[in-house]
Amino acid sequence: MAADEATLTPDAVRNDVLAAADVGGLEQPEFADKASLPGAGRCSVFGEVDASGASDREAAQRTVGELKRRGWTVTGQMANDGGAGWELHRSAWTLSVLTGTGGLSDQIVMSPTEGSSRTGESAGVSFLGLDEACGSGRG
Repeated sequence: MAADEATLTPDAVRNDVLAAADVGGLEQPEFADKASLPGAGRCSVFGEVDASGASDREAAQRTVGELKRRGWTVTGQMANDGGAGWELHRSAWTLSVLTGTGGLSDQIVMSPTEGSSRTGESAGVSFLGLDEACGSGRG
């Protein structure tokens, strides 16, 4: 079941992403080391699935469909030859789902977890979640 609005924590967002990725047919996302990122894991969720090919976009569309079923609202969408992206909102959270070459590894400094196979370059599906109320006294 989707996270309750009153308990929409980074862990709850991460669980929504994990469940949606599974329904979408993606491998389980690898999440960045929470302690080294902005907000120290209180305000953000960063994850990525390494993959390649046109099927990434279809899998991401199915993943976004499951996020919608779990209470997320799509507020923006873009697509070009290099990939596609969706912006979703729920409570005070914004979640971006991005496909194509580059992804989060090229946008932020990711700290791979121990034993990770991350190389810094990627093709696949990226998830970037930010709690807009974090630090504002509302969250």
